[in-house]
Formats: sequence, structure tokens, C-alpha cells
Amino acid sequence: MAREIENMPLSLFPEWRRPLTISILVWIFLYLLEFGRYNFCPNKEWGWYPYHPNHITDMFHYDLMKTFSGHALTMLASCYLPGVLAGYLQLMRGTKYSKFPSWLDNWLQMRKQLGLLVLVSANIHAMLYMLHFDEIKEETGGLHWMDKAFMTAGVFAFTVLLILGVLSLPSVTAALSWREFRLAQSYLGWMALTLGTLHCVFAGLVETGEMRDGPPKVATWLHCVFFDTKQIPLILPGITFVLKCPLLLPFVGSRLSSIRSGVVYK
Repeated sequence: MAREIENMPLSLFPEWRRPLTISILVWIFLYLLEFGRYNFCPNKEWGWYPYHPNHITDMFHYDLMKTFSGHALTMLASCYLPGVLAGYLQLMRGTKYSKFPSWLDNWLQMRKQLGLLVLVSANIHAMLYMLHFDEIKEETGGLHWMDKAFMTAGVFAFTVLLILGVLSLPSVTAALSWREFRLAQSYLGWMALTLGTLHCVFAGLVETGEMRDGPPKVATWLHCVFFDTKQIPLILPGITFVLKCPLLLPFVGSRLSSIRSGVVYK
């Protein structure tokens, strides 16, 4: 114990090591999916296409833009999924005073770091998309209604994330009561997750270019072994929403609120 106290001034971001490692691994996984789909089956036909137009520039622009988008949504869902799992565990135990499993407790404690990493990825994605915006208009000859829908959802999601980022500042947090902070983080967080999911869904519903009126992009997994980066990021938010819905039922939600207020059910 004494040695740990002595080493505290020499520690380097100890609370960031685990969430940063997880974030990097998720990002690499999503980028490899995007790279594989773009280079091995860009036309929904298996093969190797190393000389696809704009191959090199897309690796450092378009592929990065899509990867950061999926990474932000996946990590955002990972901020709210542990709270949902904790709610089920509290309902089963009937109390909030029992300890969570170590893996869930560690997950809950790293949510702030994960949320800030979400904001970083969303910010990079937004800036890269602005650089790509004129190119999209030239390729499509104008904006499709689905383009307007997913851009609107994305702008609002990014705005809510910025508000959440400001609320995470120690000076702002200190000015709020616990109830105010909890309500802001809960409602705004779920709003950001909902808008971000809609942003991803709208972006994948209709393909761009000549296939704009073709089959939905979120349903083209049969054409390539590499899932699209508009498919994989929807998995974790989907699980989170499915598990959250039963907790919103009046009799379930009221019981959970009572447990979190200190009531013990035997």
C-alpha cells in the first residue's frame, strides 16, 4: 500500500490505459473490416481490387471517415450498456448494496473515459465528412432525401455529444447537483445514442452513386464476407436498446428506481 502511494506521482494516466486499449482495438477491427470490404469486394464480388480508383487517398480519408463513425457509435453504446446490465442485476438481487462482478464494476468505472473517446472519434468523423461533402454532391448530382436525413441526425447527435462533453468538465459537474447531473447524462446520453444510431441507419439504407436506388446497404452482407461498417456498429446499440426497453415498463422502472433510492426487496 505504501509503495502504491509513493508511485502515484509517477503514474501515467492509469485510468485511461484500459479504455484507451479497448478503444484502439475496436478502431483497428473496424478499419480492417472497411479495408477488406473496399479492397476485396467493392463491387459485391469476391476478389482483389488493389487498383480501385482513388485507392490510396481513400485509405487515409474515406476509410478513416467511415471507421471513426462506426467507432464512435460502438463506443457510445458501450457507455450505456453496462448501466442496463447493472439494472437487471439490481432487479434480480433486489438491492443496490451488493457488489457488482469485477468485470461489470470496471466497465462502469471507465464510462467517462469511453465517452470522451467517443467525442474525439465523432469530431474527427465530422471534420473528415466536411472535406468529403463536396465530392459526394458532385458524384450524386445533389443530395438525396436520405442524405439529408442522416446528416441531420448526425449533426444533432454531435451537438448532444458536445453538451455531454462540457458537462463532464469538473467545474461544470461541481455546479450541478447529483440529480441534475444524472438526469442530464441519462437523457442526453440516450438521445445521442438514438440519434447516432439513426445516423448510421439512414446512411446505410440507400447506397450512393449508381446504386442509390438499389438494395439497402445494411442488408448486403450476403455479397461479401466483410461486413460493412454500417452494419457492425449497429450491433451493440441494438443490443443496448433491446435490453433497455423492458426497464422502461412502468412496473419495472418504478421498482428499479426504488432499489436505486435505497429500498431493499427480499
